[in-house]
Amino acid sequence: MRQLLVDIGNSRLKWALYEEQILQSGIVVITDNDLVAKLQNPWQQLRPELAVLCSVADEQMTETISAAIRENWPCPLHKITVCDNTLGVTNAYTNPLQLGADRWAALLAARNLVPGPVCIVDCGTAITVDVMNEKGRHLGGAILPGVNLQRQMLKQETAGVDWQELKSPKLTGLPITSTTAAVEYGTSYGLAGAIDRLIIEFSAQLGDNMTVLLTGGAAPDIADLLSSDYRMEKDLVFIGLSLLGRSLAKKSLAGASIK
Repeated sequence: MRQLLVDIGNSRLKWALYEEQILQSGIVVITDNDLVAKLQNPWQQLRPELAVLCSVADEQMTETISAAIRENWPCPLHKITVCDNTLGVTNAYTNPLQLGADRWAALLAARNLVPGPVCIVDCGTAITVDVMNEKGRHLGGAILPGVNLQRQMLKQETAGVDWQELKSPKLTGLPITSTTAAVEYGTSYGLAGAIDRLIIEFSAQLGDNMTVLLTGGAAPDIADLLSSDYRMEKDLVFIGLSLLGRSLAKKSLAGASIK
């Protein structure tokens, strides 16, 4: 089944045409005023049989994108709602809806990919760390401000500093000889250190066989600084959405109610 998968985040909309693997994909910055217009051209020839959407954006943005999908194709559209238990994963949250839909999709994907305990590190606008035991029970996690949020805060809250962009996007090593470089290094190493510490704590609880899955747009930048072993899964949320899409389609064909 050819699925259009849409992940609306805090700062970017990511989409993929998926049929056993990603056939096409794209990213659009959410602050763009002509967001829907920018999707028209790449979406024009997609012809999905099913659309699956998850969103952590506000209701208006979510409905705008949902309407654009309905206008383009007559296929069913499923907006993911987080629940207590599905596809072998049990939600740790007392109020399941407080867990972001993208985190829920990532947990479902991880359950499908990893047979044992798993730690998911998703590096986006915010960095989320979620853990799940070998039985598929989500045990919670942690949320950290992403590297760009930390740097923006420092720029906003400090005065008299000559901020300049680094010539290279990659950290090149010590020593650090400018304030801008010090911020770049401090935020990157600080986040890597925090993630490593969380992995150590969770591994102590779940065992040394815990698999760490690294995902998200900023994952490659953080990965180089981690001391922990990890496995890169850049399409984790899309994999989870595709699993949910197939499950919901089967329920719909069977006449079952869909949450």
